[in-house]
Amino acid sequence: MKPMTGTDLIVAAPWIIFAVVLATICVFLLRSRRASRPDRHKPTSEPPQKEERCPQQNNETPRS
Repeated sequence: MKPMTGTDLIVAAPWIIFAVVLATICVFLLRSRRASRPDRHKPTSEPPQKEERCPQQNNETPRS
């Protein structure tokens, strides 16, 4: 196998840089996804909130 020449490095260097940047982005996305996902096995300290309801409106018919 022959040693790499300057021309070979000019062709290979952008692909090597692309692979490193792509791997870095993938690692960053995986870490941020894991950090933002809540753990479903641990109970939360807050009780579930009850559904808020709108106050009853008056259903009176207008007087004429």
